[in-house]
Amino acid sequence: MTRVMIVEDTRPLLEGIAFELEMRGYEVLTATDGLVALGVLEKLNKAQLPDVIVSDIAMPNMDGYQLFERVQANDDWQAIPFIFLTALASEKDIQQGKRLGVDDYLVKPFKPEELVIAIENKKRRFEQLRATNERKLDVVRQQLMSMISHELRTPLTAIYGGAELLGDDFAVDNGDISKQAVDLIQSGARRLNRLVNEVLWLVQFDSGHLQQTLDMLAQPHDLRQMMQVAQEVLSVEWPTERIVLYQNPEDTGLWVRGLRDVLVMIFMEAFHNALRFSKSNTPIDLVFQVEGDQVLIELTDYGSGIAPENIEKVWEPFVQSDRQIHEQQGMGLGLTLIREGVQLHGGNCKLYSELNKGTTLALQFPLITK
Repeated sequence: MTRVMIVEDTRPLLEGIAFELEMRGYEVLTATDGLVALGVLEKLNKAQLPDVIVSDIAMPNMDGYQLFERVQANDDWQAIPFIFLTALASEKDIQQGKRLGVDDYLVKPFKPEELVIAIENKKRRFEQLRATNERKLDVVRQQLMSMISHELRTPLTAIYGGAELLGDDFAVDNGDISKQAVDLIQSGARRLNRLVNEVLWLVQFDSGHLQQTLDMLAQPHDLRQMMQVAQEVLSVEWPTERIVLYQNPEDTGLWVRGLRDVLVMIFMEAFHNALRFSKSNTPIDLVFQVEGDQVLIELTDYGSGIAPENIEKVWEPFVQSDRQIHEQQGMGLGLTLIREGVQLHGGNCKLYSELNKGTTLALQFPLITK
């Protein structure tokens, strides 16, 4: 349903326009001047924003020109098509509106059909532009994936292979300094490989590629097996024996429909965060619990925790809590990838944390009958 905001200080006209549009199946938001309109927009999230704004020009408190400039100054609003609806019919007034960059200009009096045509034309045009930009962006994403995969992974493979050969030699020779150098090379290569993989995962989520893959190739997978694979891969670099599993022995089949690599990635990122942000002498508690047709997974560490004001922020890409203190040396993509992966599989996730006491990551997946 198309959502339209009407901004008009003459109440009978405002109500008349709203009625005409609602009769034609539109969802209508109303405001009596520009200042009121801004207040309405600020209370809406991105999904609730209007598809088109239709505004009078001559209004008290804030006129249409000022409203348009404020809308254009907001990154979340500036793509909304904007139509001036006004009695100011002089050439000078129309030119001023066009100079500002308004999308259309209707002069009172007008027929309801004229307004509907203007709304539909502008909405259709912006949807076409958005689709075109998305296609162009998808091409850039694919090029980025190809470049990262080839230009970074290829030399990483050589570094890995060379370091392994050197490590075998020094295992016999036992030269302390040389062995330390090889260990540093291997550690750096693993870290760089992790960063490359995280960027590739993010690009795939943003492009919608993984959703298409899920629709075509999803298979049943046991979450406990995915957890074990992740634990084995991480054990090369991290003490995964600290992860202590608690589960009901009667819960024998924790099957979900999904993509194996994504499910393993979710656990790897979750375990990596928990191990990295907790003390080496503390356990990581992992709890599996079945509730109806859902499996609940809670991963609790006893580390530094996250400040309340940062709980929602850390889900966003490239955001880290207290980076300047902990020197985490990562890109802040772990929780973003976890959330994207869980939501891809029809689940959800939450964080519970207390400073200096620890953090619990709660994941929920829909179960299937295998």
